[in-house]
Amino acid sequence: MSDAEFNKKLCSTLRGIVKGNIKMGIERMSDLAHELRIHVDEDDYYCKRGKAKADEITGGISDISSFKEKELPLQGTAWKQLANLEKEQCRIKNAWEKNIEVYKNELADQRQKLREQQRAHSISNSMSRFISAMCNSTEECKYFLKWMRINLDNLSRTHLPPLWAKYKEQCRNSSENKELIAKLDREISSCSLGTEHFLREMGQLFGLLTPRSPHPRD
Repeated sequence: MSDAEFNKKLCSTLRGIVKGNIKMGIERMSDLAHELRIHVDEDDYYCKRGKAKADEITGGISDISSFKEKELPLQGTAWKQLANLEKEQCRIKNAWEKNIEVYKNELADQRQKLREQQRAHSISNSMSRFISAMCNSTEECKYFLKWMRINLDNLSRTHLPPLWAKYKEQCRNSSENKELIAKLDREISSCSLGTEHFLREMGQLFGLLTPRSPHPRD
């Protein structure tokens, strides 16, 4: 195929896609590129390896909320309580009549107990795979994160739109029904899943591995 023929076919195909508003996945685009003899990232060795490892993690996710609860346990209730507690440790807003040092010690004790709750969890299978993939070459890691983002975005697009539609409808029609709106907000949060959740879980894991100070209140 000459350059002129190639350009003509490429332009014709692109015009057809734009006019027809055709939607297709990354894999289908890759197949189309091969037909046009265009080299794509999907042909790259590291891209294939990164995609395979991302698919291992995301392929079995059917219920995002259940997946997060089982595979990302360090971002559960204890983590949320820790976040609020650490804010209080910085601001000291609720000491009231208590001695400040006594109150700080109480907060430190609470923090230690919450950390122990987190330490009771074993590293999940998905996080083991994620960390293993992150420890590979820079090139493979780059593609792995790219495919994780694509796969997770596709999952979110399946689960989130109906919830967002309900949320917007409730906000428009029954803004006084705060309980229902709050419930939908929690559902949206629980059904949101991105690479940031895996990176945050990894950060929590490494935080738990940090040697504990013999004087946590100092």
